[in-house]
Amino acid sequence: MALPELAFAELNARTVEDAVLAGYVAARRITEPDFKLYDGNPVRLFLEAIAALIAQQNVIIDLAGKANLLRFAGEETIQDIAWLYGTRADRLDASAAVTTIRYTLSAPLSHATLIAKGSRVTPPSAKGLYFATDADLTILAGQTTGEVSATCETVGTAGNGYAPGEISTIVERVNPFVASAVNVTASAGGAELETLENYRTRVREVPESFSVAGPDGAYAFWTKTTNAGIIDVGVISPEPGHVNILPLMTGGNLPSAEILNEVDVVLNDKTRRPLTDYVHVVAPAKAPYDIDVEFWIDKDDATAAVTIQTAVAAAVEEYRLWQRTSLGRDINPSRLIELIMTAGARRVEVTSPVYTVLTDEQVAQENSVIINYGGLEHA
Repeated sequence: MALPELAFAELNARTVEDAVLAGYVAARRITEPDFKLYDGNPVRLFLEAIAALIAQQNVIIDLAGKANLLRFAGEETIQDIAWLYGTRADRLDASAAVTTIRYTLSAPLSHATLIAKGSRVTPPSAKGLYFATDADLTILAGQTTGEVSATCETVGTAGNGYAPGEISTIVERVNPFVASAVNVTASAGGAELETLENYRTRVREVPESFSVAGPDGAYAFWTKTTNAGIIDVGVISPEPGHVNILPLMTGGNLPSAEILNEVDVVLNDKTRRPLTDYVHVVAPAKAPYDIDVEFWIDKDDATAAVTIQTAVAAAVEEYRLWQRTSLGRDINPSRLIELIMTAGARRVEVTSPVYTVLTDEQVAQENSVIINYGGLEHA
């Protein structure tokens, strides 16, 4: 539901000034019926200065009033509003990327080999970025490999995006029998401090979390508390007693296995999951599509052609992100045309995508992106 516009004080400086001058004139005319307050009158100049101060104070009053409402609250006040709901509404701190590291011994041994918690591995290309193992890893006698989760020591997004095999340099070689260590999953899950708008949305959803009957709103809320990088959640019941949870990450990326495991732990807490629900945390299904567009610019805008081409490229990028950052959002070329036309194009032809209906379990994921400039045209 769209909420009405709201103002706690008059914000138009001209309206404030007119009211001050009119009030003064009305008061003087009680005793002087023909009184006029001409431009340049020192009293008028004084009243205009007072009106300017009142207008500035009205802005402060309006901001203070709106700061008490969730939809307007800023960085300084939103956590005070969320405080009413307790710790479940705390803002999510920045989190570190996680991955799984596979250690390999130089040969099978007759005894178990311990690789201590905190052992570090780093990508050769990233100076000062280390992934430390989350637990002790024991490779049993006769075996040569073992896997353990590892967390980046630098919080935020810096540790994201390392493909399997890219984290491979052992920092401290504490065991002479370890031949190699390498990540076998892409590093993911690192996120900055929860954004203000994401936090605002989650605070609005807090009341859903108090139910223990299994509403989709509660499942979505608790899923989002797992990681600040989760921007959307699908909650689907394919059959009675079974619930599929589908998290979507910042930028429309799919969650890693580590993130899915973290969500599973959070949702299966006995205070959150109804006893009769079987919860399955899975990644959304990709709905691949291509972007292939051609656009033309009006000849009257020839001098701005370069600027328009840059704006069109930005519009396509905006469409790409819009399309992939919400589950179940239909692939809609009309939105692409709208954005490109708004960027300044005269005409647009879209070869791909075509309109495609998605299910709530799908998220659009672009493959190739082709943008062709067709040249200038007469109006």
